[in-house]
Amino acid sequence: DYATFDPDSGNGSGGVLSEDKLTLSTGPGQYIERLSDVVAFNGSSYAEYTMSGSSDLAGGVGVGAAGATLYGGAGTCIMYRYNGQVVNYPGNNLIFTLDSWGDGDVIGVRLNMTNPSNPTVHFSKNGTSLGSVGLSQFSITEDLFAFASLWPGTQSSMTANFGASGWEITPPAGQAHLYAGLNSNVTIQAIDAAA
Repeated sequence: DYATFDPDSGNGSGGVLSEDKLTLSTGPGQYIERLSDVVAFNGSSYAEYTMSGSSDLAGGVGVGAAGATLYGGAGTCIMYRYNGQVVNYPGNNLIFTLDSWGDGDVIGVRLNMTNPSNPTVHFSKNGTSLGSVGLSQFSITEDLFAFASLWPGTQSSMTANFGASGWEITPPAGQAHLYAGLNSNVTIQAIDAAA
């Protein structure tokens, strides 16, 4: 099975997770955040997020450990926000700033674990690579999941693709889907997106 969002992860207030567990939606005063239901495996994994909504679309995408929440500030995560800020939690610390994103943009997030002593998270926007964060500087020891969040605004949504359908933007060569064989509790198997 390909990854979806875990409905029991993260926080939310009025935000909606779609029936297929791939789209987060919010309306005025609502928020929602979710982790994938499949841990990112040792190797390279890729996810993309298609954004839609109003001019005040606000949120973030990245990777987070089990139990990570932006609302409440719990757990560990690296997040690329709508305003271009790349931050790490705990602490809401600014790492650097990239391009902002909004309605119609496709954001790619690639977790590269091929070198366990220097794992990285790479971000792209509409197929253009923007930058990466080395995770070793944060002493992250937990398993990481895909992580997405939408914040209060007018009607907004983001749809994740973990590899079950065709990519909007062709991922970098050698990237893999988030895939868990037949059971999310078994060893994660990489499926080459280029195959």
